[in-house]
This record gives sequence, structure tokens and C-alpha cells, in this order.
Amino acid sequence: MIIDHVTIFVVLIAIVSGIATGLLPGLPAWLAPFLITPFVSHMNIEHVLVFWLVTVIGSQFFGSIASIMFGIPGENSSLVYIERVRNFSTADKINLIRYTANGSCIATLVALGIVFLSQDFLLWMLPILGTTVATFFIVWAISLSIALGTNKNKLIGIGLFIVGVVLAPKSNIALPEIFVHFNQYTYDLSVMMLVASLMLLPELFYSHGAVHNQQSSNTLNSTVNQTKSTFIGTCVGIVCGFLPGPTATISSSIAFRHTPGSLTDKIVSAESADNSVVIIGGFLLLYLQIPLGMDSITAYNVITQQGWNMYDDFISKGLLTSFITVLAVSTVILWLLARNSNFVYALICQKTNTKWFVLLISLMLLATDVLTSYGSYNAVYYTLWFLALLVFGIVLKKHRINILPVLFGFIFGDQLIWNSYQVLSRW
Repeated sequence: MIIDHVTIFVVLIAIVSGIATGLLPGLPAWLAPFLITPFVSHMNIEHVLVFWLVTVIGSQFFGSIASIMFGIPGENSSLVYIERVRNFSTADKINLIRYTANGSCIATLVALGIVFLSQDFLLWMLPILGTTVATFFIVWAISLSIALGTNKNKLIGIGLFIVGVVLAPKSNIALPEIFVHFNQYTYDLSVMMLVASLMLLPELFYSHGAVHNQQSSNTLNSTVNQTKSTFIGTCVGIVCGFLPGPTATISSSIAFRHTPGSLTDKIVSAESADNSVVIIGGFLLLYLQIPLGMDSITAYNVITQQGWNMYDDFISKGLLTSFITVLAVSTVILWLLARNSNFVYALICQKTNTKWFVLLISLMLLATDVLTSYGSYNAVYYTLWFLALLVFGIVLKKHRINILPVLFGFIFGDQLIWNSYQVLSRW
């Protein structure tokens, strides 16, 4: 990877994107790959990957600022502690932000170091994991984990996953005719449409408002043992990074509950887990080409639409070392920004109307979806599907149901059916 003016420009834009997606509620980090969709045809795969992961890292740093300062869930992982810091004084909150920034920086750099040292092992595993049978078991194991693990009601999770598989495009003509026949009714569906209708626009109807800062005399109960808390959180995040589903939320919850010490120690541990888990999950996408979380799913969709192959276009070219270096430098920059500009970010949180921004992003996704279809879509079908999915998304949002199984089933439905068909036909 050549670190030139283009790479530096992409990093700077990604830092701004990470700050925005972290600070503003309703703007999750998985939106990052879609933000560059109109420009991705003019970019290299390494620039897309840099933009994606730097944005995700930034959102982890700055999501904690929104959560701690105003009780706004800037990231899902902060839900484990957000209610407990509402009565902290402003001074205590600023100190807590600095502590969590330190832990997040260390956790991210450690995770990057582990990936760097594990390159040879991951390359050795590629031929084993790339076989049809191995892919069959891996994809089905991850699919079942996401279907069963993202919602409290397991039947709802399985049902949503089946919906995604049914709606997924079926591109392989070797499949039985019933699959190809049904595909003509779902041909106009796309990931962009699903994201806009199921995830973004429902936020305009059901979203969490900001909670104003409450001044109090509460102080932190003890001096933060940052090293111990960061170590526990980093270890939890690295382990959970190998699991599919909402692992940032899961790892933060585990780290928070099992870290001894004061409330501050627990929060630092939770934030450290949050940062390390996204690094491990991101690099597993590079090697296995199987996304394990929402941000990986959207990045995978953008990359496959361009016809890129992770191994041929990135890993085999020896770009990983310089790529990790760029991520490490970006992490240090984000750490410095997160530590030293609290009041600026507080002002941004108060003044920005997030709903208008969500609407703008949704319209941009739909417009890009239509313009890149090259006239191959049916306007009537497209509109009817969009309205039906929007109503479905609003209902799911109202009942706080995670729609990740739908998206995962939609993106991997074709591969699941084809791999299953191949494996079963051998028996």
C-alpha cells in the first residue's frame, strides 16, 4: 500500500466520518462504506478498507463521548453503562472520557499488533477454510449464531434470517428452477434499499433523544487502575472478535460485568473491549471474506459489488503491513482528538439535527441504488418493495427488534443456498 497524498486524504475524511458517526445518534459506523458508494469506482480496494476501518475506530472513540457527556447512545456498546453516568458531574465526565480514550487507544494498538503477528497463521488457514465443505459449515454456523443471538426471541431471529434468505438474489443458474422463478419477483431488491428502509428511515419515527447533562456532586469512587481494566477489556474483545453478531455489545457487556473495581474501571474495560473487537472482526473479513458484524456486512457488500477479491487484490500484494501502520497512526490521532476537545464535541452534539442527516443519507442511498442499476429495475416493483420494507422496518424498530439477521440472510442467501446445494448433492 502506497502511503501518498490520496491515502492521507482518505484517512482525514475517514477521521471526520468516524467523529460524526460516533457523536451523532442515529448514525451508526456501518454507514461508512455507503457514504463513499458514489466515489468507490474511482478508489482502490485499500482506500476503501482504510476509510471503513478508520471510520469504525473513530466511531468507537467518539461514541463514548456522546454517551458519557449527554446520555446519547453514540454506540450500542455504551448501553451497558449509560444510565450509570447520568449523574456524574461535568468534571467527572471529562476525566472519564480521557480514561476511556486511553484504554481504547491501547486496546486498538494491541489488537493491530496481534493481527500483524498472526499474518502467517491466517495465510496458512486460508486453503483449509476456502474449500466448499468448510465454507458450508462456516457460513451456516455464523448464520445460525446471528439468527439465534441477535434477538431475545430466538424464533423471531430465525424468522428474520429466513426472510433475508428468501429475498436474496439467486444468481446461479444451476440451482433448481423454483429459485430462479421466484427471483424475478425480488430482482429489484438491494442491500442499499434494505438499509434505507429497514434501518435508517425507521429512526425518524422511533429514536432516542438526548438527555441533558445533569450537574451533581457525584465523584468517581476510586483512582482508575487503567492498566488492569484495559488488559481485561482488550482480552475479552479479542476473543469476542471471532464471534458473529453484535460482538461489540456482547464484549462490552462481558468486560463491564467481570472487571473488578470501581464503576470507572468497568467502563474503561468495556470501552477497551469495544475497540479491540472491531479490529479482530474487521481483519477476519479480509482473510475469510465472511463478515461477522453489521459494519463488516456493509463493507463486504461494497467490495463485492466492485468485483474485488480480498486475497487477490489486497493480501497477496503484501499491503497488510503498511495498512496496519496507517490504522495505527490514525488511532493515535483519534486518541489525541478524543482526549483534548471535549467541549467542542459537546457543542456539536447539541446543535446538530441528526434526523435531517439520516434522511439525507437515506435519500442518497436510494438515489445511488437507482442510478447504478443502469435502467434494469422495475419502478413499480421497486416502489412497492420499498414501502413494504419501510413499514416492516418501522414495526421492528418500534419493538426494538434487531434486523441484522435479515441483512445477513439477504447478502449470504445466494451463497448459503448454492453451497448447501453442492454439499447435499454429493451425498
